[in-house]
Amino acid sequence: MNTPDDLPSNKANKALLETSAGRKKNTGGQQSTAYLHLDQKQRSISLTLLGLLALGFMLSVCAPILIPIFFAIYLNILLSPLVMYLNRKGISVVVSSGALVSVLLVLLGGAVMQLGGPAEQWLNKAPKALKTLETRAASLKSPLSGINELSKKVEDLAELPEPGQQDKTVTLKVEKPGFLKQFADSLPGILASFAIIVFLTFFLLSAGDSFLRKIMKLGKNYHQHKQILTITKTIQRDISSYLTAISLVNLALGFCVFLVMWFLQVPNPLLWGVLAMVLNFIPYMGPLIMMGMLCLVGILNYPTLAEALYLPLAFASLNILESQLLTPSVLGKQLSLSPAVVFLAVVFWGWLWGIPGALLAVPITVSIKVVLDNLPNLSQLGQLMVR
Repeated sequence: MNTPDDLPSNKANKALLETSAGRKKNTGGQQSTAYLHLDQKQRSISLTLLGLLALGFMLSVCAPILIPIFFAIYLNILLSPLVMYLNRKGISVVVSSGALVSVLLVLLGGAVMQLGGPAEQWLNKAPKALKTLETRAASLKSPLSGINELSKKVEDLAELPEPGQQDKTVTLKVEKPGFLKQFADSLPGILASFAIIVFLTFFLLSAGDSFLRKIMKLGKNYHQHKQILTITKTIQRDISSYLTAISLVNLALGFCVFLVMWFLQVPNPLLWGVLAMVLNFIPYMGPLIMMGMLCLVGILNYPTLAEALYLPLAFASLNILESQLLTPSVLGKQLSLSPAVVFLAVVFWGWLWGIPGALLAVPITVSIKVVLDNLPNLSQLGQLMVR
């Protein structure tokens, strides 16, 4: 005799229920896997953001140590080819490294002694130049300036105290410390950073390739050793080429500015040539600062505002020729970064580390690009940084 479970209809319903339960179980498992994958993705993004924030905080807090270290590393990259060349000629690495560092110290000391006095004189003249600029700019205002002065006088009359009342307003004048006082306060830190740059540059140069061999040992296998070697060598080659080319270009620009200042009979033309050379290492911002300073110099040396613009316009013409013709032909397309990337790098590192950060912005960006280009998973990001 057949039981109820043995009936065909009941068997079909039971199979259908088992199939439906199995589908629900599989769907639930897939949903759990999807949720787990989503949680892992969100966790990865959160950890990345926290890592970037921690890195930014570390870069900001450790700036007094990191800035001289970065300068020493890039000086080592710039001077290493010359040290290797002298080593092939029979001069030991230690001797050539000490000689190069000594030459740099002598050149820097001579520049400070030669240009320190004129620079201080121009700093003392800066307030006078600003007042002169304000006076000459006032003469160019529209006739509405008279109406503005009249409205200001009416506002002053309205603020007068009523008869029988005394004005009890107390004015406090806080004087800010001068430039020399600020410089004197920061002098110990500057000397400490300078000492770090000098000694670390010498140690890196005298170490030669031994430091590179130690870096290679960080890899776990032959492939990683080769990848580390390739990235390091590429960074050294590209940064050395960039720094050498940019240094020569800026030296040529500084020499041209010196000639122009000498031809226009501006006092201390060598000072302006050196400033133009140094500030041109800061893309976009450096030339603008130089134009502002030359505008003040023109105000002090020429009777009218139109004539005072000769100096900044002459520098702007030289800078356009340098940036549009000379620099692209020297650097080529290999190291031509996108202008937007360069501008953002200067803004970011300048905000983080001030003027030293702005000077280091492009070398650091080139280093990041080289690393990205040599990592297969991130090579496309490196291509986004190219012009």
